[in-house]
Amino acid sequence: MSTDRTIGRTVKIKTYQALVELAQDTSSYVKSSYGGLYAIAVINSFVILPVGSERVVAIVTALDMAEEPEAALRNQQMLVIARPRRTMWVSMIGTITQDGREGKHFEYGVRRYPELDNPVWFASEDDLDIIFDKKGRSDPRHVTIGKSPIFTDYEVTIDIDRFFGKHAAILGNTGAGKSCTVTAVIKAVLERGMPNAHFIIFDTNNEYEQAFTGTGDDSSARRSPFFDRLILRNNGDIPKGLIVPHWFMNGLDYQAFFRPGEGAQAPLLFRAISVARGKGQPKSAVLNVIHRVEETLAAIDTIVTESPRSKASFKGKEQLREQLSPLAAFLDQEKPVFSAVGLTGTWEATNTGTMNMLKEAEQTEEARRSSYPSEPITALIADRITREVASIRAQFVQANHALLTDSDAPIGIDTPRHFDFNEFVDFIFAEELQREAGRDAKLRSYVGTLQLRLEQARQDPRYAFMFHLKPFQHALASFLRLLLGIEPAKHFGEARPPWAAAYSEQYSEPKRTHQVTILDLSQLSSDVLENVAALLGRLVLEFMQRIPDRGSFPVVLVLEEAHRYVPENAPLDRQQRARDVFEKIAKEGRKFGLSLVVASQRPSELSRTVLAQCNSFIVHRIQNPDDQQYFRSVISGINRELLDQLPALAQQQAIVMGDCVRLPLQVRINTVDPRPRSDDPEFVGIWSNPHSAVPDVERIALKWEGKESE
Repeated sequence: MSTDRTIGRTVKIKTYQALVELAQDTSSYVKSSYGGLYAIAVINSFVILPVGSERVVAIVTALDMAEEPEAALRNQQMLVIARPRRTMWVSMIGTITQDGREGKHFEYGVRRYPELDNPVWFASEDDLDIIFDKKGRSDPRHVTIGKSPIFTDYEVTIDIDRFFGKHAAILGNTGAGKSCTVTAVIKAVLERGMPNAHFIIFDTNNEYEQAFTGTGDDSSARRSPFFDRLILRNNGDIPKGLIVPHWFMNGLDYQAFFRPGEGAQAPLLFRAISVARGKGQPKSAVLNVIHRVEETLAAIDTIVTESPRSKASFKGKEQLREQLSPLAAFLDQEKPVFSAVGLTGTWEATNTGTMNMLKEAEQTEEARRSSYPSEPITALIADRITREVASIRAQFVQANHALLTDSDAPIGIDTPRHFDFNEFVDFIFAEELQREAGRDAKLRSYVGTLQLRLEQARQDPRYAFMFHLKPFQHALASFLRLLLGIEPAKHFGEARPPWAAAYSEQYSEPKRTHQVTILDLSQLSSDVLENVAALLGRLVLEFMQRIPDRGSFPVVLVLEEAHRYVPENAPLDRQQRARDVFEKIAKEGRKFGLSLVVASQRPSELSRTVLAQCNSFIVHRIQNPDDQQYFRSVISGINRELLDQLPALAQQQAIVMGDCVRLPLQVRINTVDPRPRSDDPEFVGIWSNPHSAVPDVERIALKWEGKESE
């Protein structure tokens, strides 16, 4: 079968690749047909391989030309003439099929492979209309992000549901256009008219405020925000807009921040936080007492079980008294706590059991007269003590059931309930330490480093935006509204939150919503950056998980410089915490409508788990061999030939692939205006201009020293 569209024939088939020998009359890079001029034998152009009633679509990935001898008879003499043999490798990526109801349409993947000597056609305008889904441009699920550099009349669109619904990655070297691509995608969505869309951008380098701020001639237009975007930032170490109350942290967040040792420090810290959160809440206070008693019972179990086999078995009773005497005093002190929730019977049973065990541990008259006053624990005493421990635990099971089944749930270590950090350090933690030191005199020497970190947190001005805050009503709800753009000023009149002034500076009249929240993290200390990012990500995820109608409020988290938050190698606790949170979002967020868009210049430093969960990619120029190899390892093999082009991609050009497009394509991303503040400095222009601005060194120094607030 030969038509005026034929440009060659297949001479080698290798799974999804084919070698095509171009026809002798195909001597240029375009071919004229009744439909016009069509590009052929050009990298990234399309060709068609007809197979029965279907048409296999392939993309040109390599070109070659070699000379081969050809015999010819001229003037009664045999001559050998060199004939050019031109070939190209193509990768088969999809199929144009005929559907009775929908007509012709494109499907990704190949169902029937061509044979040897199969004709190869150039892609006609009708084919390109089907491949680029020209009819589907009006579909609200698709937005245009750029144009094809080969077929310049065709726009490249992405499926919004698939791009955000299954996470996405935007990758490329510095200066290749990542930030502009992030901006182009977000603006394409919002300009489509989607008032309920919301994006939260983790902006590490203060790039995106400029991209979402008007640039008109007059001052008001110049500062007019696009899509009612909101900027949250602090003024150096002075808390202003990016204020994150420490009590929003859960146990794992506090652990990553204060880095307590697992032996003695972590249990003490967690217990003190539980007490602080539950202060004034009777049920929580009872649970904290029960937890402390349980720890003592566990120690008693160990003594009773191991004492007969221990070399120090003769000290068994002494060890019991060291545990039981403080416990008896503690229970006597905590009796009102049980009475407050109607569990006086539980206290009485626990106190009676403790006194019975203490009686069993008393010294005999003979031991008191002896030079060695300690005594071992006999089998009979061990049995009695074991029975008492079991009886107390049975009481606790009933008490826990009564407390936890009530609608007024107790406060736990992860409950985001306010507690004053100064009071925590000076009194609550100190009291817990003193109580535990009564059982283990060496404990104080073990927790010295933790005490130093607690003291640093309340004294260091870098952490003021977390730890120097007073309580206010609706703290968590107000913060979530601010972050998610849901009537952010709703609670400003009741109890003005600390970020209200920063909001009012941007919007004198409160807005019903804002669609882009930019978290300017550029001035945060590196010691706390990952902790804050992890906390914010976790809060959004847990909020989404608590929405009754799952997935009814989709939100997109954009992680600029994502390798900072989700590194493959995380040697520090704060890095591990951030990686754990965002890996959880990557694995579970989709079910709740929470999407990740990760942007990074170093794919090889990104968490493999997060990158593997991304089903759509926009990839700019990548020149580092390690980054190229790493990225190849997480994508399907059918797209790998395209990645050979990555080192040579021009600025603003990228390869888009994955679930968001019908087939992998090279695209020239739409120009955005205004652009993010990520342009390279103009060394020659600035150095050559005698009127170039000079930095105000004194003002910078004053702000650096904390002496100037503005």
